Amino acid sequence: MSIQVFSIVKVNPFYRKDSKDVKIFLKAKEANRWSDNRRVVIAARMLREEAANWYNLVSNTINKWDGDANTGFKE
Repeated sequence: MSIQVFSIVKVNPFYRKDSKDVKIFLKAKEANRWSDNRRVVIAARMLREEAANWYNLVSNTINKWDGDANTGFKE
């Protein structure tokens, strides 16, 4: 039996590191039933401007999201 993935909660793009945005993203992750493996991929697609530039520089070093809204991605 596979788990159905939803898009119940919408997430706004990330323009900067803001713990409020990360907390909303984590709530959306739960509501939408996003797997832990897909969190980084989904979050990366939501990055814009400075946040996207940062991710492009470090994307090869990111291997997980630790789930902490205060620290976000782990390199």
